[in-house]
Amino acid sequence: MSDASDLTTAMTILGGAIGVAKPVLEAGCRLLENVLGKPLKVAGGMLADQLYVWQWENRINFANRAQQLMDENGVAAKVLPRGFLIPLLEAAGNVDDPELQEMWARLLVSAVERDANHPAYVHLLRQLSPDEAIILNAPSPRRFVMNEGKTPDLPNPLKLPPEQRPQVAHWINVPDMMESLRYHLSTSDVALVERIHRPSILLYATHLKALGIIATGEIRPHNGTVPEHILELHDTEFGKSFVDACCSRRVSVTPEAD
Repeated sequence: MSDASDLTTAMTILGGAIGVAKPVLEAGCRLLENVLGKPLKVAGGMLADQLYVWQWENRINFANRAQQLMDENGVAAKVLPRGFLIPLLEAAGNVDDPELQEMWARLLVSAVERDANHPAYVHLLRQLSPDEAIILNAPSPRRFVMNEGKTPDLPNPLKLPPEQRPQVAHWINVPDMMESLRYHLSTSDVALVERIHRPSILLYATHLKALGIIATGEIRPHNGTVPEHILELHDTEFGKSFVDACCSRRVSVTPEAD
């Protein structure tokens, strides 16, 4: 897309400022040039600005990851619409969390591979927290056991010893409740709860629902004698397309009937 001198100049300027390995720098810069469709320009005079340097390091890292995914799947780079790409690159420059960088990389690949370049994807992704990225990468529906105080709880299907059981002692003597929970909860649900900050699950659910990515529901235990319940997070139809574009968990979007 450009002559070698343009790319070499950009890599030389960035290579002296950001802390990434040369192969990462080369792959990231080359992909950015290919999707931009023009020479990559770096303002050398701005490299004294630590924020500017940090943003470019993030862009190179996410672009390198996108190139890895494209190589793994045999996807060739192409020029993307500026109205989608420029906001994406600006937003990705402000992300250094690995979970979110992975989602930005996958969104770029989806845009190249199958024109998944709805501008709302960038708008939504830039608003997510790392824990919300973890939630969206988990299979839908995602289930969380909630106690009376609306605090996420965790049953003990993995037979953890007492010292490793967060908030679960009271489950052991409620056989009917445990039978109901075993039906609704899977090992992946338990692993999901363990990875994120449990007291914030309701906050995350409320935010993801406000963004239109998920819908929420509740399952009450069949015996109806205890206050605990299960909070379910389902992808909306638009949420399915967003998840499909940005997450490692690919979903099939079923067209709505006319």
